[in-house]
Amino acid sequence: MSVSVALNTPLADALNEVVQPKLVELGWSTGGGDDSALAEYVILMLVNGKTQDQISAELANDLLSLGPEDTEAAEFSKWLFDQVETLDRRLNGGSTERVHQEQPPQAIPSFSDETNGGNGNATPTDVPGPQQDMVMDDGVGPGIDASVPTGPRNARNQKQNGRGRGILGQLSRAMDRSNESVLHRVRNQQGTERINSHRDSSRGSRGSRGGHRASIGRQMGSNVPMGMGMGMNMGMGMNHNQMQNMAQQNMMNITPQQQMQMMSMFEEQARMMSQLIPGFVAPAINPAFQNGPPQQAQGRSLFERAEFQPSRRNQQSSQTTAADVEMDGSESKPAEGQPAREAPGPDTVCRFNLRCTNKDCLYAHQSPAAPEGASVDVSDNCPYGAACKNRKCVARHPSPAQKAVHQAEEICRYFPHCTNPKCTFKHPNMPLCRNGADCSTEDCKFTHLQTPCRFNPCLNRTCPYKHVEGQRGAFTDKVWRADSAKPETPHVSERKFISDEAGEEELIKPGSTPSNDADIDKIKKLTDDGLAALAWPGALLLPQWQRQLRLQSTSTSRRPDKRVAVIGGGITGLTTAFHLASQHSTKVVLYEKSNTLGGWMQSDTVDIDSGKVVFDYGPRTLMGGLPDAMATVELLIKLNMLDSTMRIGIKSAALANRYIYYPDHLVRVPAPGGGASFFDIIRDMLQEPAYEGFLRSLVGEPFKECRDPKVRDESVASFYRRRFGAGVADNLVSAFSHGVYAGDIDKLSMKATMRQFWDDESGPGVIIKLMDRHLSRKPLYHKHNKIQVLRAIRREYSSEFNIRVGLMFAPGYILYLDGGMHSLISALSRELKKFPNVEIVRNATITHIQYDKAKESMIIKLSSAGNKPPARYDYVISTTPSTALASQLRGPGGRTPPTATSRMLAANDYAVNVMVVNLFYKNPDLIPTQAFGYLIPRSVPFEQNPERALGVMFASHAVRGQDSAVGTKLAVMIGGHWWDGWNNSDLPDEQTGIAMAKSVLARHLGIVDEPVVAKARLQYKAIPQYTVGHCDRMEDLHEYLCREYDSRLKVAGAWYTGVGVNDGITAGRAIATALHAGNTKETGLEDYVNPAQPALAALL
Repeated sequence: MSVSVALNTPLADALNEVVQPKLVELGWSTGGGDDSALAEYVILMLVNGKTQDQISAELANDLLSLGPEDTEAAEFSKWLFDQVETLDRRLNGGSTERVHQEQPPQAIPSFSDETNGGNGNATPTDVPGPQQDMVMDDGVGPGIDASVPTGPRNARNQKQNGRGRGILGQLSRAMDRSNESVLHRVRNQQGTERINSHRDSSRGSRGSRGGHRASIGRQMGSNVPMGMGMGMNMGMGMNHNQMQNMAQQNMMNITPQQQMQMMSMFEEQARMMSQLIPGFVAPAINPAFQNGPPQQAQGRSLFERAEFQPSRRNQQSSQTTAADVEMDGSESKPAEGQPAREAPGPDTVCRFNLRCTNKDCLYAHQSPAAPEGASVDVSDNCPYGAACKNRKCVARHPSPAQKAVHQAEEICRYFPHCTNPKCTFKHPNMPLCRNGADCSTEDCKFTHLQTPCRFNPCLNRTCPYKHVEGQRGAFTDKVWRADSAKPETPHVSERKFISDEAGEEELIKPGSTPSNDADIDKIKKLTDDGLAALAWPGALLLPQWQRQLRLQSTSTSRRPDKRVAVIGGGITGLTTAFHLASQHSTKVVLYEKSNTLGGWMQSDTVDIDSGKVVFDYGPRTLMGGLPDAMATVELLIKLNMLDSTMRIGIKSAALANRYIYYPDHLVRVPAPGGGASFFDIIRDMLQEPAYEGFLRSLVGEPFKECRDPKVRDESVASFYRRRFGAGVADNLVSAFSHGVYAGDIDKLSMKATMRQFWDDESGPGVIIKLMDRHLSRKPLYHKHNKIQVLRAIRREYSSEFNIRVGLMFAPGYILYLDGGMHSLISALSRELKKFPNVEIVRNATITHIQYDKAKESMIIKLSSAGNKPPARYDYVISTTPSTALASQLRGPGGRTPPTATSRMLAANDYAVNVMVVNLFYKNPDLIPTQAFGYLIPRSVPFEQNPERALGVMFASHAVRGQDSAVGTKLAVMIGGHWWDGWNNSDLPDEQTGIAMAKSVLARHLGIVDEPVVAKARLQYKAIPQYTVGHCDRMEDLHEYLCREYDSRLKVAGAWYTGVGVNDGITAGRAIATALHAGNTKETGLEDYVNPAQPALAALL
């Protein structure tokens, strides 16, 4: 490609405008406002000078993973280079033979220049190439007939009978000031002056002239050039030719003073247009306007002086108005002999608002995060200034140019690896110093990064990042010198491949060491297996990655510089403490109110005659597909638990077959696989009462009216009734809700629990968008925390590791642990005890949490029984229920007055109680079909479900290989939202719960055998409920935590960002990563204030 592309040029901007629609057409991009990463990356490859084949290969292999037979990437690359040539010819005239050279702006030729044969300063042939279209001449290009006129005869730049009658000639004649006196213009006296204040007194005072519409023509006729005044008053009575002749005569007859007024008005209009329209280029100015001494700073423009402003006519004020302060922030200076004006005290919004480029602008501006045009309270100053991220903030903010100026002075934290073509931070011109950021050379001219290195100890001798004392090891010099050589460090020419001390050379037979390809093939074979009880060989993951983990976990003697308290010993709290402890610069204290860790992730191992049986009383499986489970997979690898991790394959009948119970028998949920054919699925949907009207609702859904855009949220039941009908909501969706949330779909928030469907309602409908996303392989959008974790893992580990993990943990798999889910809690607890910077406080009763704003620290007080004095921490991360945190913030007896944060936390108090009953039968053939289990919708008649069961899990099928005993294991879940409003005394005990589970199994499955062992446990307030408006409440809570606690109090866990195990682990990993990276302003609720992004954003 002969054309070079550079960033921030018209060619690059034009390419971005055509590349983005092309990516949407090919299905590689969604076309959203935030989905421009791939288009920017393509432009960046062009800037880096990559060839057509290189761009095609990188798109097909690294970014889009296209097959070898797919030619879309090659066709797109060819199209891209054709567009570069086409746009370059269009913008820069690349195909013309004329060589265009950069020339200074030309002045408009005067009338004397035209009459003298065109010897003026600028001729049509001198105009640069890109500006030729503005020259109204008879230029003839290739393929254009010279006889065809290019415009009206009077508008062409040519001599006619020795007289310049063209429009440009007339304008040049009018602007010729070589023989005129200097323009008298009085400025900056009382703000009421006019151009040429020495006007004829016969015209009368300003107030005596009429202000009605009938006098407009008279006023215009006496104050503007004759041609304009006559045209307005007489133009309606003339035809086109008469008006044109009259205009030419009047242009010739106007006085020099009137010409000066007209040209000043043109000049002022050009300035206004350049401010209002981005990219508008002001026309050339006659040199006569630029002669003479430098003019003073301008006051109000002619447009503002002539504007009808009755409120200012009788106002006698010495303060400057908004128009007296120009865009550059300079105030108009008073003329000599006039009193100086007072300092401006503006109480209005800047007219440029978010487009203001003056960092010292004195006027008010709206929040940079709020939509343009938001209201502003000028009497309230936002404490966050130009860095405010609250889109609801209505306080006064400084100019947004302050943030741009600050960023322009700060070195980009991603330099030299920044790939953002629109990055506003500073990118140094000098290369990185080869001595790194710790260079001790005085006045070193090379670039030294100030970004701290995240590895401790750092073993990279060429690391360019900043290190603290003791973080980086000492490296011997690799340069060999003859005068300082030692016997143990011989010259490279004297070294041998095998030393004598190494013993006899070993012959490695071909095939004895598996190659990377063999490992990957083995992984693929394991991936294709339908059953899950696999022993995960550690050799399939990168040994060097595990060595990297050991190096990162090596303890150092450096004193911790951060103290963090983690409240709650559940899965989220333990994960947060584990990742924080890996940063040896952080002292972590974990508080747990009970003597055991893990929350309701509890397991028992029961020994019977034929072997052992594992019972789980909380979650018992994990969704294993990436990227949802990326943080969980990383945690399992770090804890060395792959050997005890099992999975259910996508081809397993236990995973494919799922049922609902309606109204008195099991009904298979329509899904591929599991031995059911397509015709079986259609037959069930036509015959089963549970699917009555289901097909009709699917066909009619795209034609349903979308919700009102003003609706912020609605219940799950309301959404599905509108889009699919009451049958789908009551029979199918309520059953799904029982399996995940144990909740009522009339109370659950659609926006918080099913965000993808909520966003897909706009446009053609949910079904059409779902099919389009599946067929076109468009990426799914993920929340902020998940994207941040993906980015962190891809930065910290090699690409080979990510590829292998992606093959082993493909979407559609379910993971479970050999010893039950509590084995994950036990492994975390063991690892935390190994860290010297971790302290676990059990049986801790926290009575009060306070924020000392003066010392910027959090204070935690325990009850007297804890024998712990008040402790200070830099940050406190709470993973406990929000009601417990609200009580701790208020203190004993309400010592601290309620704040907005404590009120919001106390209001978020809805959770359900669930009874989990585990039963084991000696007979292995009690379950009628190979399946995962069944759920019970709320529409089932009461006589079929008087126990108010939520569902039954066929545990011996779903988690096969976990038990050594032979038999049938079942798990029954009872209660949930059915027990809302019950007192604690009304809830069943263990024996009652077992009896209720037996009754359910006998009625639904016909199981009347007595179980060998049965155990039940009531989980109190186990699953928080995200009711309607949850997203807005969490967004407000984020703002309160930022304002009242300066983001030093953070929250995470099931009460805020997700009730699943993967959600809790992801939240803990994300908040620890943010603290390690220095993003201390995050509160853990960024999922609700940042838009979702596709997984491709994490890759780029």
